Amino acid sequence: MSGDSVIAFDRLTHWYGDRRALHDLTLSVPRGSIFALLGRNGAGKSTAIRCLLGFQSPTSGSASILGVASEGMDAAMRARIGYVAEGQRLVPWMKVREIVEFQRATHPAFDAARCDAFLKRLGLPAASRVKHSPTVSARSWRWRWHSRRGPRSSSSTIRRSVSTRSSAASSST
Repeated sequence: MSGDSVIAFDRLTHWYGDRRALHDLTLSVPRGSIFALLGRNGAGKSTAIRCLLGFQSPTSGSASILGVASEGMDAAMRARIGYVAEGQRLVPWMKVREIVEFQRATHPAFDAARCDAFLKRLGLPAASRVKHSPTVSARSWRWRWHSRRGPRSSSSTIRRSVSTRSSAASSST
């Protein structure tokens, strides 16, 4: 693998019991590039990422990030990497302040001023519980995003408008 690679997989294979999730994945991502792993459910994307970050060991082959073997990363190296797994859930009984303190305790380079700025920007009161904070709710985020885009048409609305136009067109001929 090239020294200019920020991510490298070399013949990475991983088995879950008798099910193969990855087979001989060889890939190099050059410094400065934008890259995405795309594929169907079960294609091995998450397994590749977990092996890359050293969260699980490959059955064979290797992975490295920023020139360091995934299985040999120390705490300082891990602090340089950001990773958010799919489907994160916030504990509804915790207060925003408690979640922030938990993160502060687990991240040595935690930036309190930056965190406070984000809380203010998002309008998250530190003393409120997550379940009472509408900004945190996934439903609320979806609603806000859709309301900014304008009203959505459901497929039944589209079908009705098409069938209405079709019947109007046929009755006029």
